[in-house]
Amino acid sequence: MGLFGYTAYCGSKYAVMGFSEALRREVAGQGVRVSAVCPPNTRTPGLEQENLRKPPEVLAQEEKVQVLEAAQVASYVLKALPANPFVIIPSFDGRVAYRLARFAPALLNLFLRRPSPPAS
Repeated sequence: MGLFGYTAYCGSKYAVMGFSEALRREVAGQGVRVSAVCPPNTRTPGLEQENLRKPPEVLAQEEKVQVLEAAQVASYVLKALPANPFVIIPSFDGRVAYRLARFAPALLNLFLRRPSPPAS
């Protein structure tokens, strides 16, 4: 879904999802399985560096969602893979947002509009 402050990132992820969907269809029946993993913010050195460049209002919004440990993400993915899902979303917040985006996009827009700048 498109998120404020993530225009380039979201565009690249839309491309990954489209690529993954097409690839899944192309290899169906050939013994190859394709799943797209959509992890939440995951506590890594990369996230720490990324947070140094995020706009303040983006950081303020992200404080409201859970950050997972890499081991939690990996464990969730490994448990989900046997069912061969197309989309794997390791966080509860992410799964709720995904379902809202698919089935109630107007409701999701209430949460994803441009955030107010944090109070100084």
